[in-house]
Amino acid sequence: MSDVRQHADSRSETEPAFTPGRAGGVIAAIFMPVGLLVGWIIQFSALLARDFSGAGGDSDDVVLLIWFLVGAAIGVGIPIVVLIVTVRGLRRDPRFSRIALVASIIVLVFAVPSNLILLGFQIPQAIEELVSKAQPPTAAETHFSNGSARTELTELGDRTVEILGGDPDNSFSPNGLPVRALAEECTLENSQPGTSWSYSFSASLLVDGNGTPLLAEGEDRLPTATDDLDGVRAYWESKGIASEADSASEVSNQFVAQADWLDTYSYARPGPDVILTTICLAD
Repeated sequence: MSDVRQHADSRSETEPAFTPGRAGGVIAAIFMPVGLLVGWIIQFSALLARDFSGAGGDSDDVVLLIWFLVGAAIGVGIPIVVLIVTVRGLRRDPRFSRIALVASIIVLVFAVPSNLILLGFQIPQAIEELVSKAQPPTAAETHFSNGSARTELTELGDRTVEILGGDPDNSFSPNGLPVRALAEECTLENSQPGTSWSYSFSASLLVDGNGTPLLAEGEDRLPTATDDLDGVRAYWESKGIASEADSASEVSNQFVAQADWLDTYSYARPGPDVILTTICLAD
């Protein structure tokens, strides 16, 4: 009987005791770094998508913040959960495996600073975007509140061309399209979608109804050109548009149109050559 007891005691000393939580700890130690990497990939992909998808997306900064939070939940949330579970296991049983505890601490050393930097940078931008979207359009953006931007810009451009000796009704682009105001999607100051309009008449680039260039080879102005820039400035003034000589232009006698609803790239010069471009306007 004594020999049997001694044999059992000897076997218990040589066999390793069972450690609770070891298998789960090993699995967690393997998958937590993978989760951190997945979180970083999600965040980096969202950043690339925002930067290379082009402007015009709704709530770009808010959407990016959401993806950053998703990445943080994976990269930081998982090791925090593992850490809590391991600590509770150690409280219940001091023999509980510490593999997951050590691994979670190591992962958090890398995960927490990286996500704090990303979120600390993105949260203010998202808040700023939300505040901006809550603002109404500016007075300049609602200048054409009745939706007549295209009609009024075309009228303004055509009359300017006529004063300078051009005929917008008999002037076409080489593909046969008439001179007209073109629309382009844009974003208002409050990040809402809007539309900008551009009127363009350049005699050197246009043809008549028969497809013949308006300017003969070697000419830089129409035979009917008046060079009446004073008349243009007086007409603009009647429409509430100021003007000044463009000292930065290499072309002499070029005047820039100035109004809060006009973009800086709006001018008239002999030829005639007229460009009128609006800021982003509310639809």
